[in-house]
Amino acid sequence: MALGAIIEQGAYSVGNFMVLLLIARWCSRAEYGAFATAYSIYILALETQNALILDPLLIFGRSRYAAIKLAYVCSMEKVTLCITSLPAALIASSGLVAGIGFGRTALSLNLVLCAAAFLVTAWFLFLRRSFYVMERPGQSIPATLLYLTSALVILFSFKQWCQQVQAYCGFLTLTAAGLAGGLLARRMLRGPTSVPATDVPNFKRLVHEHWTFGRWQAGAGILNSTTNHLQVILAAAILGVEAAGALRAMYLLIQPALQLIIVLLILGMGNLSAWLENRPTGQSKPALRSTYLVPLAVSMVYALLMYTFAESVEGVFFAGKYHEYLYLLPPMLFVPLVFSVFAYEFVLFMSFGIQKYLLPAAAITGATSMCLSYILNLKYGLYGASLSFLICGLVAALVNLALLYIAVRRKISPNLSLLH
Repeated sequence: MALGAIIEQGAYSVGNFMVLLLIARWCSRAEYGAFATAYSIYILALETQNALILDPLLIFGRSRYAAIKLAYVCSMEKVTLCITSLPAALIASSGLVAGIGFGRTALSLNLVLCAAAFLVTAWFLFLRRSFYVMERPGQSIPATLLYLTSALVILFSFKQWCQQVQAYCGFLTLTAAGLAGGLLARRMLRGPTSVPATDVPNFKRLVHEHWTFGRWQAGAGILNSTTNHLQVILAAAILGVEAAGALRAMYLLIQPALQLIIVLLILGMGNLSAWLENRPTGQSKPALRSTYLVPLAVSMVYALLMYTFAESVEGVFFAGKYHEYLYLLPPMLFVPLVFSVFAYEFVLFMSFGIQKYLLPAAAITGATSMCLSYILNLKYGLYGASLSFLICGLVAALVNLALLYIAVRRKISPNLSLLH
């Protein structure tokens, strides 16, 4: 299961990575900076879906609905389309207002295409996560490979047909590739047999359960996403969109490590939830140890390799376009290490059922990070923006650790005794 999950997540991450990379390589610095700034809205919307749908899906599918997994997944597809249509409509409406009310044609087009990309990608992500619920993530590999192949074919078609590739082509690519991968994933997940209607959980009950479970994480996800992408937004506002594009380009160099840590997080959360549900009395804590040791090792090895070969990698990725910005990379190489700690804390919050602490943690982190990022941008310019990625991550990890300590002391959950 672990190998299949890594391959599947790797194919999806490569698809997204190639979209961002080729847009950065083919577009001007200013155009890519504008795209990178708009892309933050797309990520923010996906964070909401992740909180309300994907994480509860994995938790409930491996515990509460373990006996009727397929019925649960099929019912959740309707819930997914219902919930994700709301932020998609909001983004599209904002685009129309920007175009009709303020004459911002380029912004309007990007926002409308961003809404379409979000709606399709959210559906595709739900189908991919459903294979994890069914404990066969490797079976989603063909659909994810189709997503990767479609993204590359579409991007190179734009390059072939258009005299100059526009940055908004990235959103068109994400939409088309997500649709192709999603249709194949849906067919493979459901198979030829239908699900008995008597086994399907009630729609309203599912909405209530996911909202109750994920509402704290949704607020935290929005705040955390705002914090994570704050550096790009502030760089665009204070230093210009070209500087924001350079910052995002350097972030791309650490993104593969972050994506790998995310798949380890997904596996860790599902395995830990199943272990907590069924563990024998007196059993040791292997699930706890593997959840944090493996991501830490991955992040350290990746940082060492990237630091050693940074100039060569930049030449291959960007053809020297961002070579002068490599001085931003060293502090950012520590971000995956800090993210590993943060991811482990997140797994504990979710698996032990104390996710209500995520919102105050994100609120404290968000407020502190915004102030620190603003000061660093003003005082140290683009290097301060790069440094703020690391500092904001450290703040988030420390705040989560403090709240975990409080939860342990107050014995909020009986499972928290395992942390002693």
